[in-house]
Amino acid sequence: MGAVWSPAAHAQEIEITGPLSANEDDGLQSDPLATGLAIFPGAIVHGTGHFVAGRSQTGRRLLLTEGVGLGMVLLGGGTLALTGAARDWVAPAAAVTIAGAGLFGLSFMADVWGVAVPGSWRGTANGSAYSTSRVGISHVSDPQFEYGWFLTAGFERWIGPVRVAPSGWFGMDSQNERLRFAVKPRFLGATPGARVSDGSYLDFEAALTRHDYPSEGFVNTTFESSVLGRLDLRSFAKDLRGSFAEFGTGWGVTRTGYDIRGLNGDRIEADYTELLLFQLGFGAYFRGDRGEWRAYYDHRHDDYAAGLLMYGLGSGVAGHFGLDVDYYFKSRMLDDNVGLGVSAQVGSAYVLGLSLLYREEM
Repeated sequence: MGAVWSPAAHAQEIEITGPLSANEDDGLQSDPLATGLAIFPGAIVHGTGHFVAGRSQTGRRLLLTEGVGLGMVLLGGGTLALTGAARDWVAPAAAVTIAGAGLFGLSFMADVWGVAVPGSWRGTANGSAYSTSRVGISHVSDPQFEYGWFLTAGFERWIGPVRVAPSGWFGMDSQNERLRFAVKPRFLGATPGARVSDGSYLDFEAALTRHDYPSEGFVNTTFESSVLGRLDLRSFAKDLRGSFAEFGTGWGVTRTGYDIRGLNGDRIEADYTELLLFQLGFGAYFRGDRGEWRAYYDHRHDDYAAGLLMYGLGSGVAGHFGLDVDYYFKSRMLDDNVGLGVSAQVGSAYVLGLSLLYREEM
């Protein structure tokens, strides 16, 4: 019934039967009815919005993605249940479960975005590599710790096909400090002097992080390695032009050293903890090469947001959710290279940040 009454579905039909247009924005119209139905019952049957808007091919692909995601959740979750979350099985089973849940969420968000945002509002990646710098301020609201305000700073600089990325969080009302140094070789995608057709990429990352809690008497040192990729979704379906999906997975180990004494006066020995790293995100580009926004899930538990606080036994098992927005202002004098970044995270703590950005095309 929605497809019958949808104006965008009729426009799509007219465009198909008529001459082809050279403007790729043609046919990508905002459809209020399709958007509403993409939210419900589209939350259950993904692709509903595109079916209603007359874009059945994209609808079928989103529905198939939902099915694959649900299958992975059942496979991974069933393995955890049957093995009692045994140590030898928990990492691969949890990875499959999280990836399946991510595909489920991504297909839903892509369905809503694809019918809600008109083509005239959509941007694209210009296919260039950028070195970026940022400095800002963040606030962390955590019931377990007394820190609150932080000065944040960091940059990413290209050295050939490799980026080096130091960053730091420095407590303004506490001695808490988090320092991180990452090296990111790029295997696919834009590099200095080598432009590509879209924003897709595949990176490897190795990083060392030191997080010091002087007031609490311990310090965490983490080494990690991971793979992170981005896919411009126009290569998945042309109706999703201007959006992208991200996926990352990896492993890390954390050493927790203590600056306190035990009951017998001896120094407490350090603990070692393994980390399962997983990232899933959906986002879109601002029109005119003005930046991008990204909503994501991050499974890591060793940063300020940490694990999601819930009621019951499941509290802390999941990671945290976040939103990043980087927007660069139009300025002829500054070559459109200065902008603002806004970030928000929800886990066992609430984290809000505002940064001044600078980028340089390489």
